[in-house]
Amino acid sequence: MEAMWWEMLLGISVVLQLLAGLCRGVTVTQKERFMILQAGAKARIPCEHDDDTYFTISWYRQKSNSAGREMQLVGYSADTNSSVTEKDKTQFAIERPSLREASLTVAAAQTADTAGYFCAARSQAETVYFGQGTRLTVLEPGQEPRPPNVTIFAPSKEEIKEKHAVTLVCLAYNFIPDHVNIRWYKSDTEITEGVKTEEFCKYDSVTKSYSLTSRLRLSEYEWENSLNPFRCKVKFYNNDGGTDYESEIRREGCDTAKASYENSSYVGRFVYILLILKSTLYGAFVMGLMLRKKRVQ
Repeated sequence: MEAMWWEMLLGISVVLQLLAGLCRGVTVTQKERFMILQAGAKARIPCEHDDDTYFTISWYRQKSNSAGREMQLVGYSADTNSSVTEKDKTQFAIERPSLREASLTVAAAQTADTAGYFCAARSQAETVYFGQGTRLTVLEPGQEPRPPNVTIFAPSKEEIKEKHAVTLVCLAYNFIPDHVNIRWYKSDTEITEGVKTEEFCKYDSVTKSYSLTSRLRLSEYEWENSLNPFRCKVKFYNNDGGTDYESEIRREGCDTAKASYENSSYVGRFVYILLILKSTLYGAFVMGLMLRKKRVQ
């Protein structure tokens, strides 16, 4: 989740790779970015890399509520068909069918296993490369994935009057789990400037669901002179490539202004066509007079 702590985890992964020296170009791939399971189900998180000289594959876990978001070693495999797991993490198992492939398995996942899981490949020279991570969420008994509701709040008239600025607020709420990201668009063009999204989803213990807020800051001129809608798009990941849920907003009177613009455009085109027809008829009339005069002579 770009907007939340998950993005921070991915950022840590990138930093670790940079420190390791990306000139070698080893790529560690974790195809499953998000996984959702019911409590008691089996989880299998795959990983692969592209260099046979990186014999050791390690797995790390990082919880959102851990102190400093510490990465804990789960276990490692130094060769095919061999693995070692930490003593306090007996629920995990590592499979290593080939030098380039490994998977981390949780036999019967529990809510305590909800975390980010990172695969790392290490060479004999101790150079380490990390994958982008897999966010595993284990639902509480009775919970089911729930997509977000999305709404955009109109800007404050006081802010426009006093600061000559506009703030649009997008709220995604009532979703489970917190596998979302938020993007802003003007019509179909993504907006990146002036966007501020909360770092963490908020959990409501009453509804047992999450919410996330994002703000878009615009100038008064951009807001007042836009004929296009501003859209907030929330991508929700539910063991798939993600589904978009969105809401849009226009300034008051925008539809009227747009309709007026379109009507003016239609009228303009109509007048243009009439002028062309008039010119054509006049040209034909003049040509007829010239031919008639020539016959008389």
